[in-house]
Amino acid sequence: MAAASTEIPEALAATASVAAGVTDNTTPLAATASVAAGAAVVAVAAAAEAAVASVVDHGSVQAQACAAIQAAQAASGTSQAHQVANQPWDAHLEDPSSQKGYSFIPEMTPEERRASLNVCGPRATDFMNRCEFIGLGCYCAPSYALQLMGLRKNSYPFDWTRSSLEGVLHCIDMKFEDFMTYSTYQMVDQHVVFGGTRWGGSFWHHNLEAPLTLEDMTRRVRRFLGLGDVPTKVPRVFVRIINSTRELRQLQRLRQTLKEAFPDAQEIYLLILVELQNERGPIVVNAPEGEGVVVFSFTEEEFRQVPAPGRHPLALSGGRCCEAIAAAVKFWSRDGADGLELKTYDSFAQLSSKIYQFDGGDPARELFVPRRFWGQQLNLFGTDSLALANLLSTMQQQAFMLPAGVDASKPFPVQCFGRYLQVILPPFAQPGLVVQLFLNNGQLSAMLSSLYEGRLVNLTEVVVEDCLQIN
Repeated sequence: MAAASTEIPEALAATASVAAGVTDNTTPLAATASVAAGAAVVAVAAAAEAAVASVVDHGSVQAQACAAIQAAQAASGTSQAHQVANQPWDAHLEDPSSQKGYSFIPEMTPEERRASLNVCGPRATDFMNRCEFIGLGCYCAPSYALQLMGLRKNSYPFDWTRSSLEGVLHCIDMKFEDFMTYSTYQMVDQHVVFGGTRWGGSFWHHNLEAPLTLEDMTRRVRRFLGLGDVPTKVPRVFVRIINSTRELRQLQRLRQTLKEAFPDAQEIYLLILVELQNERGPIVVNAPEGEGVVVFSFTEEEFRQVPAPGRHPLALSGGRCCEAIAAAVKFWSRDGADGLELKTYDSFAQLSSKIYQFDGGDPARELFVPRRFWGQQLNLFGTDSLALANLLSTMQQQAFMLPAGVDASKPFPVQCFGRYLQVILPPFAQPGLVVQLFLNNGQLSAMLSSLYEGRLVNLTEVVVEDCLQIN
């Protein structure tokens, strides 16, 4: 643990000049929680013609993306209002070759991708040809992955929307009657967002006021409900990234709902994708409730990955989803399944209790930003009775501003991370400086910082330690 500094940093005497020259150790105060949690999904309009939900890290990647946006818009001379009025909002999603700025052209053809994933055997190929693959949200990546693999044969209503699983179930139950409703309308990172829908989702790529959108969605909904051009007997494969780990306990209900919606279908399969885990790979439940369901977990490190220059972040998340789809196809077709390293559970309740818990944000108004939970876990009946083994993140962060009258010669008491702590301040500490507290796998650390134009400039590490209960 670092000792407290006794020397007044030059940054405190000349905060403006230091802040102007420091880039690696500055962080927006309002975003400290997000930065600590890792990568986030943000919305960027990569060029003047389109807007896309993307997965990027905070910091330089986002800044470069914003600069690329501004440059593309300036070069085109096209105003945002003109774009909204005249461009098909999801043209880049239905036809990636139309995207400019970022490259949406896949690195390989669907056939090459299937070969690279080793899903080109006779049984796997027959399975893929026989089945209808359908994206179920909670954002664009599953449908984009199906597109990359040549498995997205038709468009469906949840392809390019934000959705919760409860919202998906609601739409099926209501026959999508309230699907195109909204209660909020706003511009978010160059997206025109129709949010606060009655069913709990939001639209980031569709103009809900356009007659053409109603026509498109009507056709997609009819197809989804088995009333369109896909025969009802065709097996369906539904692919979804969960918006929250709470959804894992609803998977049996989801599959049963889908089976009731398609009583003539030869089979209903579910592939459920889970972010921010400590291990990667396919998971199955060895019980009747797990029949036809494969869960695939991705690591937090994968979610933080940054795409190559010029590649859109969706290419990374879509590529990862392709690997999960390939694993599920091998398992269901029994073509290459012997090479899969499967984790097994006895029930979805058991799986839910062992998974690393997260929440992906409000689908009615926000993009998908999975974050591990901070806070404290209530324990009424002892450790053995806890239902969630990995409820809280092992890495947490908090920050507070030193108040008026602070005495730097005395330890400063604070309650955080469910512990009574004290911070040993340097002699130059004064009101208005910010103390950032970190907990990493049980280890405490702290940083004293200065706030300049909404950003934190780190001054020095300080000692933080447990202390007796504060009266």
